[in-house]
Amino acid sequence: MSRKGFALVELLTLGVVVLVLVGVLMLFGAGTRNSGRLGEDLNRLRFHAWATDAYARDHDDRFWSFASQNISDAPGEALGIINRLTGRSLEVDGRGWLPHVIFSHLVLADALGLQIPDARFISSGDEVLLTWASDPEHYDQLGVPAPDFPVVPYSSSFETAPAFWSWPWAGERAISPAPQSQNLWYVPYNAQLGPRSRSEVVYPSVKIHVFPEFAWNHAVPSGAPSGFTYPFFGYPNAQLTLLFADGHVAVGRSSSINGGFLPTVPQVIFPPRTRYVPRAWDPPTVSGEESDIVLMPGRFTSNGLGGRDRGPEVAPVVPPYRAPAWGNLAPPQELSSMP
Repeated sequence: MSRKGFALVELLTLGVVVLVLVGVLMLFGAGTRNSGRLGEDLNRLRFHAWATDAYARDHDDRFWSFASQNISDAPGEALGIINRLTGRSLEVDGRGWLPHVIFSHLVLADALGLQIPDARFISSGDEVLLTWASDPEHYDQLGVPAPDFPVVPYSSSFETAPAFWSWPWAGERAISPAPQSQNLWYVPYNAQLGPRSRSEVVYPSVKIHVFPEFAWNHAVPSGAPSGFTYPFFGYPNAQLTLLFADGHVAVGRSSSINGGFLPTVPQVIFPPRTRYVPRAWDPPTVSGEESDIVLMPGRFTSNGLGGRDRGPEVAPVVPPYRAPAWGNLAPPQELSSMP
């Protein structure tokens, strides 16, 4: 007797096979997309490296950062560059703002005569910032969460490590992390800011200069909570694109980067920690809780520009240390990379 159609078991089997194939194709597509974006971000960091060389040739072999040595002047310098390059007349309250972390690239844009926003300073996976940058004048009307801070479309997805724009690297005048949030920094009133010389880097092939704030092109791990996208760079095994001080770029896991030290207490060589507290536009925590305790590999290298972010960690040459006796001197300011 001839058969017509399929038996129920055969149909169910066929359905399972189709679902498996669809899943495999989706995983392959996601992997290909992540791989492509990693390549794009490496090219963007190669542009950073080229621009760093071009800037250094005209600026006494120094790395790029704001020229202001006083923290109270740096926000005005950053805002001045934005208004000059865009023709806008933005006004912001710079109190509480530390622009060096994700706005230092403005100095490069100004020196090279670039238009801003420039996508080469934005990760290919940073969809929120790319959206803001697509229409800077209406960034808060584009359907994505945004802060009430109109310079954010001109920020970068990539951080510049503090040893490249501050001095000293340790002691009571050093910039240090605030433990309550990844975006907060303690900045002494007498901290010395400004671009550092390339000759100060002792191990340029293993000293990280620029790295992403988030692992924008990290594959979403299995078991991640609903809505999880890309982890903050301080989570273990976050996949990061890195620019080193000698100009080479690489992809590396956060767990392969030395943990560093707490600059204000250099004698205690323990990796500094902070809390990752997502803002409305940030990826959620890995745990699904309101905050997670995370490390900060690459931010505070033990021994500053004299240290290594990979390989054997360099014990800090501890300067004469004394606890801050504030007296008439105000305690450190608590500043944010993006108020």
